Amino acid sequence: MTDKEIAEYVEQCLQDYPANLTRIDVLKRDLEVLRARGDVQAQNYVRIYNSDSRTTPSQPVPTFVESVMRIEQEIERLGRITDPITKMIQDLKTPYALDASLNTDMIKILGLCYFGRNPVSSILEATGWSRAGFFRKKKQLADLARSYLGY
Repeated sequence: MTDKEIAEYVEQCLQDYPANLTRIDVLKRDLEVLRARGDVQAQNYVRIYNSDSRTTPSQPVPTFVESVMRIEQEIERLGRITDPITKMIQDLKTPYALDASLNTDMIKILGLCYFGRNPVSSILEATGWSRAGFFRKKKQLADLARSYLGY
């Protein structure tokens, strides 16, 4: 990946962070439901297999396993994106982990710019920063996120 592609990827990871956390929660609930349904289907499979009937269960075991694996892989993929950002946010909130003077500004940028997706003019008005100061701080945050994401 080029530097530009990495920068765009990091920006996208920061913007998508809240949605990705929600997606992970939804997938975990889907996985619980699927496993619960799978347990019932497995019991039905055993009951049908042990009976004289030659009917088959509605969802074969391989399809069930593939569904579970697909969801688990997606949770893992999203975790590789969100876990480093979560760690970065925790470190920003800890006064001893990073430069304390920048922590508050970076948290504001995360909330207003990336998570809130506010226009730059609104962010400048809310914070009182100059345009150049905002973009400098935003770049510092993106560089920090880049290092947490391993790029």
